[in-house]
Amino acid sequence: MSLPRAPAAVVFDMDGLLFDTERLYQEALHIAAAEAGCEVVPDFFNQTLGLPWPECRVLLLSHFGETFAVDDFQAVWIRHFWVIAETRLTLKTGVLGEVRVFTSNEAYKGCACISAPSIELASPVAERPAA
Repeated sequence: MSLPRAPAAVVFDMDGLLFDTERLYQEALHIAAAEAGCEVVPDFFNQTLGLPWPECRVLLLSHFGETFAVDDFQAVWIRHFWVIAETRLTLKTGVLGEVRVFTSNEAYKGCACISAPSIELASPVAERPAA
């Protein structure tokens, strides 16, 4: 890829781009739904990909009904995600090579962003090999 000028810095968004989070969120969704006594059709999760929470919230209410305790459901869903992520969150295949292109060049400053609830979780995950 050719850029019109060299970037001053590079920021890597780790959720979904560097880390394989989609399958973990999907698994957590199904666990949360089972706990709530609900069923999620296979294609429902795909509709939520890339959406901010307010839009996912609308989809959940549409799917389960207006009286569904959607905010409580989200808390359970996210709790299950982090339990799964603590042991199974991995980098996507090939990511390390791409990141090294930027981080090995002294002309670039770089950082990575993750929405982990603590640095204790994010640090070991970043050191795990790709699946």
